[in-house]
Amino acid sequence: MKYLPLSKSKHMLPFAALLSANGVNVTRLLKQARLSSACLEDPDTLIPGACEGPFRALVAQKLDCPNISLEATRHLELEDLGDFGKAILMEPTLRGSIGRFQQLVATETSWVTFDLCPQPDGDLWFGLRFLSPTETGEWHNYLYVMCWMLKVAQLADPAWSPAEIMLGLQATPERIAAIEMLGSTARFRQNGTGFLIPASLLALPVEKNTAPEEVTETGLWASAPAQTFAESLRQVIRSHANECWLSVDEAGEVVNRSVRTLQRRLSMEQQTYSNLLQQCRMEMSGDLLENSNATIAEIAHQLGYRNQGNFTRAFYRWAKVSPSEFRKHRSTAHWASNSGS
Repeated sequence: MKYLPLSKSKHMLPFAALLSANGVNVTRLLKQARLSSACLEDPDTLIPGACEGPFRALVAQKLDCPNISLEATRHLELEDLGDFGKAILMEPTLRGSIGRFQQLVATETSWVTFDLCPQPDGDLWFGLRFLSPTETGEWHNYLYVMCWMLKVAQLADPAWSPAEIMLGLQATPERIAAIEMLGSTARFRQNGTGFLIPASLLALPVEKNTAPEEVTETGLWASAPAQTFAESLRQVIRSHANECWLSVDEAGEVVNRSVRTLQRRLSMEQQTYSNLLQQCRMEMSGDLLENSNATIAEIAHQLGYRNQGNFTRAFYRWAKVSPSEFRKHRSTAHWASNSGS
């Protein structure tokens, strides 16, 4: 792939909530799955797809629940996915909502893609594909995504369930039970994963509990997973930055790639890991100088510099002004903007 598959951390939050409700240390399991605890603080934090399955598998094992994705999504609605879910509800018909879902899902994940294939009789095949191999937690990932697909398909009729769900996986008693709980019959070891939605359902209006909020897509795309290797790796570095600054070896472990592969892929885009790290530090330093009351010494420490002098020299090379001058300029500009409004 041209990039590292990433997803927004909001898709880990329901599993973390189950752990907390059962008195389990969430941070410990996150670390075991190579995830930063910071991903719990911002639902739009981007995390490696390679870490999702291991975390869900750890939760399933800890809570002794082989179909943990059913429990995690049981009481959730599309509105719980934030603006992404609200945008889907803006469409008047089910066909429109499913089309909007397929269009905007790239703002949520670069790991999963969805196929909409019209059939000769007017029915619609709604299928999913993972864009890179899954290892640990494969079933949990498939079931989690399938639950959300069903929630979208049931927008016109909450009581509807597909007659059959096709799965490109082997059958197990737990998997058979999960599909039955979804109100369907499973056909395993198929060429694709998904289900058919009848034409009669597609034309129905979407049922809404309240009037849908207007959502602009600009914000969704601004926080979407990157489509280049260097940028997606930079997003991973930023997701850990509040907890630690990943070394290249640690980054390789997090994204399940060898250091040699990381360096080779970065070189193809005329980048190096040290440059990415420096970019992240400078971007974060600008945010902290402008939006926090932390001292420059505190910011230097938070960014991993040994002393304030090293940080000041690095910042000057990046911004062509000192940190104190940058803060003063931004503060003056902010005051002028507010006083003129």
